[in-house]
Amino acid sequence: MKSSKDDSSSPDAVTYGNLLKCVANLMEPGSRRSEMASNLFFAACQDGLVGGMCLDEIRRCVPPRVFLPLLADCGYDTPMVEGRKPHSVQLKELPKKWISNVKKGDLVARQRASFKPKPSASNKRRKTSSRRREEKRARPAIRRPGSVTEYGSSSKEL
Repeated sequence: MKSSKDDSSSPDAVTYGNLLKCVANLMEPGSRRSEMASNLFFAACQDGLVGGMCLDEIRRCVPPRVFLPLLADCGYDTPMVEGRKPHSVQLKELPKKWISNVKKGDLVARQRASFKPKPSASNKRRKTSSRRREEKRARPAIRRPGSVTEYGSSSKEL
């Protein structure tokens, strides 16, 4: 794709994300998988095509102990110096040159839900108050055959 003269076939952030996803799903964990994933991620960094999907998939491809050194090798060592966890690295803090060529829709839209921020406290309050309203509503009476009593009629008519 890179050697093609046609611009329509050049890789984008989703291409790198899908390649990393293939590596994560199809290769056995180990040094070959980590090496291949690292090379793909390095290429994505050089091309400015590290989108949300790419970041999530590189986390899946390489072990946590390899992720932060990989970022440092690519030129971003802040999380490793600060002693942070791999899952704490977010797309918005990466170097601008890594995300410079990513389409706006591909930055976060294709990220996995596991790395999205947690809902705020105000959203939690809204959900619990709506549950309370549902619980306060009268539940419908369950009518069972043979237990219906009709007033004003004799039992012979039933």
